[in-house]
Amino acid sequence: MKKYICITTTYICLLLLFSCEKMDDNYKEYVVRDGIIYPGKATSPFVAAGEKRVQVSWLRSADPKVVKAKIYWNNYTDSVDLDITPELDTIRYLIDNLEENTYTFIIKTFDAKGNVSIPVEVSGRAYGPIYKAGLFNRNIAQEKVSEDEGWVISWEMGDITRGAAFTELSFRNSKNEPMTVITPIENMATIVTDFKGGEYQYRTGYIPEIGAIDTFYTEYISRTMPPQKINKAEWVATASSDARDTQAPNGAPDKAIDDDPNTFWHSRHSPSSPGYPHWIAIDMKKEIKVEYVELTPRATYTNQSFNKFIIQGSMDGINWTDYGDFYLEPVGLKVQQFVLEENPTMQHIRIYMTQGGSVHAHLAEFSVYGSVN
Repeated sequence: MKKYICITTTYICLLLLFSCEKMDDNYKEYVVRDGIIYPGKATSPFVAAGEKRVQVSWLRSADPKVVKAKIYWNNYTDSVDLDITPELDTIRYLIDNLEENTYTFIIKTFDAKGNVSIPVEVSGRAYGPIYKAGLFNRNIAQEKVSEDEGWVISWEMGDITRGAAFTELSFRNSKNEPMTVITPIENMATIVTDFKGGEYQYRTGYIPEIGAIDTFYTEYISRTMPPQKINKAEWVATASSDARDTQAPNGAPDKAIDDDPNTFWHSRHSPSSPGYPHWIAIDMKKEIKVEYVELTPRATYTNQSFNKFIIQGSMDGINWTDYGDFYLEPVGLKVQQFVLEENPTMQHIRIYMTQGGSVHAHLAEFSVYGSVN
């Protein structure tokens, strides 16, 4: 039994000795042949894309002897030398003036004696006019302005496949100060509460890939902000007559300014109807620069209401100025807009009705769009 154990132990020792000699041979072949010392190589290399440039970076190795590095590209025809100081944890270098293309960079590190590390390859792309030519502005799906909700822009989807990252909106606030609002591409709406109105610009920013050092922009698109719907909370409506007694719960003038198209104002119905002209007037309680008026006919009996009218404006509610003759289509609940070309400023506004399909007149909704003066 003891003899068997001795033979087995001798066999294992010989096997281990052979293996160690084999490992030494391999080590000499690939690591320390002819006594060459290999400094610590670049670790975790990364190329950050940019516009006609890239930034090459890597983590400093644990080898304290590394004092220099060299980056090669274009098949070793271009290169740059870097000094590596002890306080650096990450080495970064910006390579400019590159054509739009994908590049392979070879990084070698050196110690003070000139010994060179195993080369490390990393690839990255420089972007340029070809990429930029394929970038498009994010489209506006809908836009509205109101005193209640502010300025609301609803966006269409951005081109995330090419790196669309955000939309940049430039405008002026109520103090005429320039403002910029950034909306991430995943957000489908931009809401602004402090704005002046008038012209604005927007563009879309693209980041072509994760870690890119440059943002690419589309050209600005210039637009004019739509007029805001004036808040009706403080409005006071009056009329030449009304039918609140016979058309209840409808009939009163304020039913035309409640933002409910299912309610309506009606001229006096009984015991007698006064006939034309009829009018409904609004005291908006502040001066408004009016761009257009929006009227909505009642759902039924539209052929028995007014169709021809004049829009009038006044600062005092006594002296009125005509701003044009208009025609209202007798289509139930059809929202219709009537532009005042001169965009006059007024506090009081009146619909002065001159003709219709019967002696009566009625109206479901009366709205004003413009800006507070």
